[in-house]
Amino acid sequence: MNPTPPSRAIRLIAGSAALAMAAVMLLATASIIPPAAPQPIPTSSPPAAAPAEPPRWPPIDWWDWGINRVLTSSERGLMAGTGCDTLFALAGAIYQVGREPLWTPQGRPGAPASGVNTHLVVRIDSELGRALDAASTATLVPILVAGFLRNRTPETTGLQLDCDVPTKRLITYADFLHHLRAQLPPGIQLSVTMLLDWTHSKDLQTLAREVDFVVPQCYSALAPFASSDTAVTLASNIQGTLQRLERARVSYRLGLPTFEQCSLFGARGELVRATMPVSPEAAISVGGLVSRISHGDETTIEMSFPAATQLAGTTIAAGAHLLFGGLSATGLEHTLEALRNRMPAHCLGVCLFHLPGTEATRSLTISQVAAAANGMVRPATVSARLLPQGGGRWTVVLSNRGDEDWFDVASPAHIAIHASHGGIHLGAHVPHPGLIRAQVTSETPSGSASPVSACAIDVGVLRAGDVVTIEDLSVDPGCTPIGTIWCRGRSSEVDTAIR
Repeated sequence: MNPTPPSRAIRLIAGSAALAMAAVMLLATASIIPPAAPQPIPTSSPPAAAPAEPPRWPPIDWWDWGINRVLTSSERGLMAGTGCDTLFALAGAIYQVGREPLWTPQGRPGAPASGVNTHLVVRIDSELGRALDAASTATLVPILVAGFLRNRTPETTGLQLDCDVPTKRLITYADFLHHLRAQLPPGIQLSVTMLLDWTHSKDLQTLAREVDFVVPQCYSALAPFASSDTAVTLASNIQGTLQRLERARVSYRLGLPTFEQCSLFGARGELVRATMPVSPEAAISVGGLVSRISHGDETTIEMSFPAATQLAGTTIAAGAHLLFGGLSATGLEHTLEALRNRMPAHCLGVCLFHLPGTEATRSLTISQVAAAANGMVRPATVSARLLPQGGGRWTVVLSNRGDEDWFDVASPAHIAIHASHGGIHLGAHVPHPGLIRAQVTSETPSGSASPVSACAIDVGVLRAGDVVTIEDLSVDPGCTPIGTIWCRGRSSEVDTAIR
C-alpha cells in the first residue's frame, strides 16, 4: 500500500489556507464631460467573498445499509459539512444454498446526491469465508462481478466485501481478493470490512496489498448485564487497534457505531439474545421498568420486566432484563477529537454504521453527527410552547433543542401550566403514554373560595430534534395560560404565543 498520507486528507488540509483579498484601484482618466456634471469614479472593487471553512478532519462517510432514503437538501448540506463524499450502500449478499453459493439482493441502493460516490457492499456468509479455497474462489468471483455489474450506477466507484473471515485464513482471503480485483472494471476501488483480531496477524499486510483500504469494525461489543464500565456497542481499546494498523502501514477508514443496540438477558443474568430490533420506548410501552440509566460517551439503559410479555415477536419472561446501549453524540465528539489529536498517517477518515432511517432501533441523526464532528454538541434541553387555536383551545408543543437525547424517566422534565383565572381542561388523548404524562390537578388557594386548575406535564423521553404536540388543552374563554418548565434543576418560562 502507498505509505504516504491519504490524498483526500491532503486536499482537506490544503483547502484550509485562507485566500488573500486584494483591492483593485481604477485609474481615472481625463474627462471631456464638463466639470458641472462629474461622473463618480469607483476606487476599489467589491470585497471578495470569504472562502467557506473546510470540513474538519477526519472526513465522515456512512454505510447506507439498505435504507434507500431520499436525503433532504438540509441533510446533504450537513453531510457535506462533515467531509462526506462517499456512501457504502448494501447491494446484496451471497449465501450457501444447498451446494451452491447464491446471490441474494439486499438493500436498495438508490442514486445518491450529486457529488456523492457509492461503493456497493456485498455480504458474504461467514461459512463461505471459513471454507475459502481455490475451487470456491473460482465459483464466487464470477458471482460477485456479475452482481456488481448489475447493480452499479454512474455514481458507483467501488466494491466492498463484508465477510468475517477467520484471522488464520487471511492469506487465502488475500488470494481470493487478488483474483476478484483482476476481474473488476478498471478504476473501481476494492475494500473489505475487517475484524479487529486481524490487526494481530502478520498476514494483514499481505491482504492490504490487494485492496485500496480496509475498514476495522470498532463496534458491536456486548457488555454483561448490570455492567456500568463496559461498552455495549463501541469496541474497547480503539487506540490499540490504531497503533497496530499504523505499524502495519495499512490504509483504513475507521468504522464507528451510531446505532442503538438492545440485548435480552434472563432472570439470572444469562444472555438470551444478543440483539433485538427494539427501542427503549417500545419496551416501556409494554411494561418495562427502567432500573438504571448511564449518561456518558455511551448511553446505557437497563430495564426489567416484572411480568411476562411479548415484544417484537419475542416472549419476555417475568424477571428478564433488557440492556440498551448506543454511542452518544458526546461520545462520538470525544472519539473524533481523540482521533484528530492523534492524526494517524494512514487513516482515510471515518465510516459510520449506519445512515439513519426508519428502523425500529434508533441511531444518531445526521444533525447529531454534524454537531459531534464540529465539536458543538449541545446537552438535551426540553422546551415547551403554548400556541392558541381559538375558542379557548391551546396546543402545547414540546421539543428537545439539544443534540443529546432526553432520557430520564426517574427525574423527568416537568411543565406546570395554569390559567390566569378559571379552569383548565385536558382531553383524554396524550401522545406517547408512559414517556410523556399529563394530568390536570385542582387546588383551592388559601383565602380563595374558587378552585384553581393546573396542567402538569412530565417528559421522561424526548429524542434530540423530536417535537411532540398535545393538542387538546383548553381554558375558560378570555383566559391566557402561562407555565413554567423545570429541566435538570433549572427553570424557565413556557413561551406563550399570542396572536
